[in-house]
Amino acid sequence: MDKPFLLMAGDHYYPSRGSEDWIARFETVSEAREQIEYVDCPRFFKSGPMKGQLKGNNITYRIKCSKDPDREYDWYEIADLRDWVQ
Repeated sequence: MDKPFLLMAGDHYYPSRGSEDWIARFETVSEAREQIEYVDCPRFFKSGPMKGQLKGNNITYRIKCSKDPDREYDWYEIADLRDWVQ
């Protein structure tokens, strides 16, 4: 298998059905990881006495090789397809 590492990413906690979360395949894990950009997203209180103050941060991910490189994903995973194919 020439590109055994599959990069997957999604917008929700659980993966989508079928192959909707599949982004691309790579020869090495390092090549796949190079495609991932971490984005720090601050969260603010929306109401109450602390409205407008920083509540905390979420991390999202941009995938450089995706169809829309500006899109942010909630999760990503890199799978070694050799673990699934015999």
